[in-house]
Amino acid sequence: MTLEYKAYAKINWYLAITGRRDDGYHTLQMLNSRINLFDQMWFTKSNKLSLEIIGNEPLVADNNNLIIKAAKALSTYVNKPLPCQIRIDKKIPVGAGLGGGSANAATTLHALNRLYSLHLPLEALEKIGLTLGADVPFCLQSTPCKVEGIGEILEPISFAHDQYLIIIKPEQSLSTKKVFSRVNLKNLKPSNMNNAIEALKNNDLKRLSQTLRNDLQPLSQALCPEITKALADLTKSGAHFAQMSGSGSSVYGVYKSSERAKITYRDLQKHYNNVYLSTAFGGALPTWSKDLEEIRGD
Repeated sequence: MTLEYKAYAKINWYLAITGRRDDGYHTLQMLNSRINLFDQMWFTKSNKLSLEIIGNEPLVADNNNLIIKAAKALSTYVNKPLPCQIRIDKKIPVGAGLGGGSANAATTLHALNRLYSLHLPLEALEKIGLTLGADVPFCLQSTPCKVEGIGEILEPISFAHDQYLIIIKPEQSLSTKKVFSRVNLKNLKPSNMNNAIEALKNNDLKRLSQTLRNDLQPLSQALCPEITKALADLTKSGAHFAQMSGSGSSVYGVYKSSERAKITYRDLQKHYNNVYLSTAFGGALPTWSKDLEEIRGD
């Protein structure tokens, strides 16, 4: 039996740093959506754990890969071996702030839970996921979410409409750890994402452009000047607004119609090697929502 999955990337509409814990982890307020950019993954029972990577993104199939870490963490949690042959066709760019590694880890937890009929509730998978990365619990969800703490506090939200995106990934990738190391706690500002949530619920792009926030953006721009150029090019191309996702280096622009986005996408392809036409899902994922309902026990 082989299970096939789409591991969807994410963007941050809102990312505010609210503090830092004694263990060094920064606390955040985030508003996240999954997007129609994904890695294809296949899971087959086997006599050992193995990972095969296809695609153009530079990934190594070793013990540091989040897919392997997720499989081993789940095996440790249930105290039994979970041998599996895993294949991934990698499409989400690495070092981009799009949560590709977290999506892969979350998909692995979800798939092995089904493949081996472990019947673990979503809360258990979230607990395991948090040990792997702050975005993994969110990547186990089927809808947009308000995310707080270090990624463990999740509030599902649905918006009225999908949003049309163009994503540019600069040639330079960024290390999340390196970007966060440049955070100055003295520069933190009060955070309130409610206006951004209401703007998305009402599909009010003008209001949304005035309420978006990413505290990491200026820090990443200092490390990767191409971010600034990509943001400017998206704005010039007719995007209602443009912003960086996560710790970068990817940036996205939001367009009023899919037609406008498609025209701009073709033009930007002449100037950038890594451009993606995508959609931010306003509601449940098209292929994950049923499985997640089964995990929740609803």
